[in-house]
Amino acid sequence: MPHPSRLAFFIGTTASSRAFWTSQNSIGQFQIYSNSNYMVGDINRDGRDEVVVQNPFNLYVGIFEWDLRAQLSLVSQVYNRVPAPDGQTAWVLSGADQMQIACPGAHIFAFNHADGYMGVFEWRLTGLTCIWSANNQIASPPAPWQVDNQTKYLVIPGTAGSAVSYLLAYKSATNSLGILIWSPIQSSLQILASPASDYNSGWNVSSSARFVVDNSGSLSAPTIFVCDGNFGAISLWASPNQTIT
Repeated sequence: MPHPSRLAFFIGTTASSRAFWTSQNSIGQFQIYSNSNYMVGDINRDGRDEVVVQNPFNLYVGIFEWDLRAQLSLVSQVYNRVPAPDGQTAWVLSGADQMQIACPGAHIFAFNHADGYMGVFEWRLTGLTCIWSANNQIASPPAPWQVDNQTKYLVIPGTAGSAVSYLLAYKSATNSLGILIWSPIQSSLQILASPASDYNSGWNVSSSARFVVDNSGSLSAPTIFVCDGNFGAISLWASPNQTIT
């Protein structure tokens, strides 16, 4: 069982860093645990980042913002499920859920590898809402994308000013990479590049590869830096002839 914990904000200088705000074991009615997961992004698109906290232990997800009292305050939370619009399927929260935020698109991507589910959440007037989900496979040409427990996903935000986001998918069973693209216009995930084990640059995927996303927005295309014995970079560029270089 995870033990109660606290959350702190730090301010850093070239010489040192110090905490300028620290929570108790809870913020409002929201409990902070040692295994809570934290994400930062402008979920409600107000120009300021919110803190999203996922509690796998008690199946709560909370959204917090920095208020006028110079402290973090709870603005919304969901328990056990993330509701969906009428006619769509709500997301049932699980301790196996993994979540990542894509900014500036302000979407939360959720993965339940154990049960083969993927979902996309966004902030609406009623709070956090599941606007898309799929189980076992994603129906997308040229062939359905299989959702399994052997694929790891890395959310890659689009360029500044774009709400498009990408998912870099690493399939460990075949040591291959693929790309999914999320477009708010279509409100669904589509296959941009099917899984492959090598690319135009001649780089081969290895099970020891580690990926780090560039979130600075300074590059013209989403870029992932790769450490695989050597150091390199992958650029995701959505064109008909070249999607991974």
